[in-house]
Amino acid sequence: MRTARGVLAVDDLLAVLLDKERQRAAWYGPDLIGTAEVAEAFGVSLRTVERWAASGRLPAWRRCSGGWLRFRRDDVARLLAECGTAPH
Repeated sequence: MRTARGVLAVDDLLAVLLDKERQRAAWYGPDLIGTAEVAEAFGVSLRTVERWAASGRLPAWRRCSGGWLRFRRDDVARLLAECGTAPH
C-alpha cells in the first residue's frame, strides 16, 4: 500500500524485496549467483569477473541464453578464501 505521498510503506517494500529474492532463487537456483553479485563481493567490475571466467580462475557454471554467466557459491567462496581480499 502506498502512503499519501505515493511511497511504498515499509512492510510493502520488504514484501517486494522478498519477492525479488524468491524470483532470483527460482531463476538462478539456490547455489548459483550472477556476475553482478560476484563483482560486488570482490569489489571489482563486471568485466573483471567475465575475464576470470574466461581464464578459468572462477569457473562459470552456466551461461544463460542472454549470455549471462552464473557461478556456484562454493566456487566464489573458495576464491574469496584463497585471496583473502579482492583478487586483481
